[in-house]
Amino acid sequence: MGVLILKCRMTGREFSTGVHTIETDIQELPEVLTWSRCPHCGLEHRWWTHEASIVDALPPSGWVENQ
Repeated sequence: MGVLILKCRMTGREFSTGVHTIETDIQELPEVLTWSRCPHCGLEHRWWTHEASIVDALPPSGWVENQ
């Protein structure tokens, strides 16, 4: 299982979208427009599935759920 991460357009720092997936390849996911609040700049970022990356694990400090 992995989690989708994005890079903040304002700070350049990565953050968890809070979206967990069993897929290991971003190409396997449907192309959907989504919004996520960034814990680094506080803004809502609009993003398409192909703009995210899948990682196996993040430290708890990177979890959007802990912000």
